[in-house]
Amino acid sequence: MEWLKRLWAWLTGFGADKYMHFICGGAVVGIVALWGLVAPYAWLFGVVAGLVKEVVDYCRCRVFDLLDWTATALGALAVQGFVWLYLVMW
Repeated sequence: MEWLKRLWAWLTGFGADKYMHFICGGAVVGIVALWGLVAPYAWLFGVVAGLVKEVVDYCRCRVFDLLDWTATALGALAVQGFVWLYLVMW
């Protein structure tokens, strides 16, 4: 059970901001994938959206958070996996 406690501590240690980046990256992919022509490449829109957001943050506050961008990209890739499964099945 100790491993479960460590896993829980690791999962809850990121903070709400990283989870919001993850969710937003996935949401961008979900919305872009509705446009059929770019569905196989929708993850690129999620990754670029995260990059643009971090560049805007850098221009405003001089803070570029690589972990925020990584969380956005991971969310985009996670949802893209489901999009690819859907495209293969149909």
